Amino acid sequence: MVDEINLKIIEELVKNPNTSSMSLATKLRMPLSSLQRRRAKLEESIFVKVYHINLKESGGKMGDVVINVDKGRSREVAKKFKSIAMSVSTRINSEHNVSDQIQRYCRVT
Repeated sequence: MVDEINLKIIEELVKNPNTSSMSLATKLRMPLSSLQRRRAKLEESIFVKVYHINLKESGGKMGDVVINVDKGRSREVAKKFKSIAMSVSTRINSEHNVSDQIQRYCRVT
């Protein structure tokens, strides 16, 4: 499924997900119908559409948190942060760390 043409389509759409099929077909020098067919298959199988809040424009805040927890409690602590964190990873090492990247939307009044 991922041949050279699809790789080019993927590369262009990752750069700019809002690229129109017409401009993409022109750029890749291929018929619009072929591009649309390929794009639809990619969107149904391997692409995931995600929306992000522009924190800078919306007054949001972002920070990184590293927490040293007691042995055996890393996953428990990580689960508590999932509701407010953009990503949570558990690093099991000599210090049993939980690392979070937290993004919060804050209303500016």
